Amino acid sequence: VVLPKRDVPYLLQNGGDFESNLTDFGPQNISGTGFELGNSSIDGKDGTASGSNAWVIGLDDAEYVDDSEARLISPTFAFNTLGNYTIEFKSKHKFEDNWDGFIVEYSIDLGDSWVKLNNVQEEGWYNQISDPQSVFGANQPIFSGDTEGEFITFSTDVSFLYPNNNVIFRFLFLSDAATVDVGMALDDFQLLGPEPGPAVADFSISGDIGCDGQVLTFTNLSNGTIESLTWDFGANATPQSAEGIGPHSVTYESDVLTTNTVVLTAVGTINGEVTKEEEISIAPLHQPEPFVIDYLPGNSATLTASSGDEYQWLKDGEEIIGETNQTITVNEFNADYSVLIGIDGCVVESDAQTVISSTYRNEDDLHFNLYPNPIRSNVLKVTLDSRSFGDAVDCEIYNLFGTKVREYKNNRLNNNLINLDITGLSSGSYLLKVTNGKTVLSRQIIVNR
Repeated sequence: VVLPKRDVPYLLQNGGDFESNLTDFGPQNISGTGFELGNSSIDGKDGTASGSNAWVIGLDDAEYVDDSEARLISPTFAFNTLGNYTIEFKSKHKFEDNWDGFIVEYSIDLGDSWVKLNNVQEEGWYNQISDPQSVFGANQPIFSGDTEGEFITFSTDVSFLYPNNNVIFRFLFLSDAATVDVGMALDDFQLLGPEPGPAVADFSISGDIGCDGQVLTFTNLSNGTIESLTWDFGANATPQSAEGIGPHSVTYESDVLTTNTVVLTAVGTINGEVTKEEEISIAPLHQPEPFVIDYLPGNSATLTASSGDEYQWLKDGEEIIGETNQTITVNEFNADYSVLIGIDGCVVESDAQTVISSTYRNEDDLHFNLYPNPIRSNVLKVTLDSRSFGDAVDCEIYNLFGTKVREYKNNRLNNNLINLDITGLSSGSYLLKVTNGKTVLSRQIIVNR
């Protein structure tokens, strides 16, 4: 069978659904159980992702046999337009974990030689590592295991195959000489690539835009029939220029606020030269000071960030919607809070701090006081009404990062007074917690030596 040559993009309706152009793909069954076109009723490889046909290992067989080898070969494709290319397919399978399964290979010489495609285990691609004694070789990324009765989409970038004019893909299924299982159904093959037509220059940027020393990644999103792509990243960039689709990693450095213009130039076969421009502001990198925590009566706390132009507060790494001021009042405790602070467009996240749980009674009734505060000596005096609070208390001191730095167990109130030795405690802001096992009192203390 001579397989045809097809255009890119190659979509479901072009033959990738295995309903139309039924001779686009060819099975090459070497031994054991092979690929068959149809719709299986065997659980684990039953049905199709779309339409009525899939390529199935052992269409009517409950299990594949030992020592099987089968190949499914695609049409030939021409990667003759500069741009982004992606291979995509769906598989429902159930294999002996890490031993049996399949891989994808490619050829650029009409099948004289084959190379494994994207030989890495990663999300959306090879999902397991083969056993050291596997037919695929020791510790190799493969498609294996069980998709639990679902067709799963797998895809990977194949832009590196440009500008080869004769690219073929094949699926290689192998089983070993021992345990067997259900097999696989393959469906909805697509080869996505640049749409023919006038060139359109486009790109995306990822990374912390705005800060000195930050690395930004530029990803090509251009489309159309393109002959070349040229990048100019601006005077403060390293590198300052590049060719091709990328993605390109670029470092921006400046000790003063600067504006850089990024220009992507695409040369199209149909419409000639087109460009896209985008400005990037770079400002000196800054380091936010730890935000100040003020615990309040009513079981809440106020957090105040250091100075900046813009703010966004986060709780446990997630943005708190609407909290974009320098100060925030919170009532959810034992959580990690941080804040994004922007200065001249450079946005930096502060260190996270744990806001500790606090339950208040009326402190005036308990005569809860600290002195001196700020503290310049080695003794912090704490006063409490022992008739209301009890005559034995535990005390703890935390730094602004929520780390306990001192602990004083079972302190006896003497005339409503406790003396806490803070020798060696460095200058800074801290939180003192006092509890009798039921009620917790908290107050900020400042050590200023």
